[in-house]
Amino acid sequence: MKSSKVTLVAKGKTAENAVVEGYLATINTASNLFKEVDFEFLNDYETINKINLGDIKNLIIPIQLHSNESVSNYTYKDVLKLTKVPIHTHKLFTQTMNLDSKYGNVCFGEVLSTYQIALSWLIMSGFRDFKIYGVGKDSGYHKEFEKNDDVGNYRDSNWYAWNYNLGVNILKKYDCDWEIL
Repeated sequence: MKSSKVTLVAKGKTAENAVVEGYLATINTASNLFKEVDFEFLNDYETINKINLGDIKNLIIPIQLHSNESVSNYTYKDVLKLTKVPIHTHKLFTQTMNLDSKYGNVCFGEVLSTYQIALSWLIMSGFRDFKIYGVGKDSGYHKEFEKNDDVGNYRDSNWYAWNYNLGVNILKKYDCDWEIL
């Protein structure tokens, strides 16, 4: 059995340095850097077409996904038609559909990023030891994502520092052992 350490990888510059210890969790298309992923986190429906679902053991998605960064009519049921990967759901504050689901009992308030969802979900699942790659205070991306123009939505550079600091605050709040590399 694997240790309870989690290596969490996003699409930033340091993703290329990732050394996996314990479970591997990835954010959005960062999963494409690896042959096997324990936990894949995404919030946007179009990301599904950019990843290899065959490499993923568990998919963590909202009950109602976003599309082009807006609320969409896509749900976890649409994703179930595409894969047999076990799906774990949660509710986003932007959810507009009245979905009666025994799934997704985790409800997130205002969400800044999939990184925030990943940390929160992993912590709620009992993980407290993290090595984090591909998250930084600046807007740089791993060269593979830059080459493929898979670099998000060109946010203001302050957003990256805010996202980074939000992650640090979550990790501190839950008294986690962590290292952002």
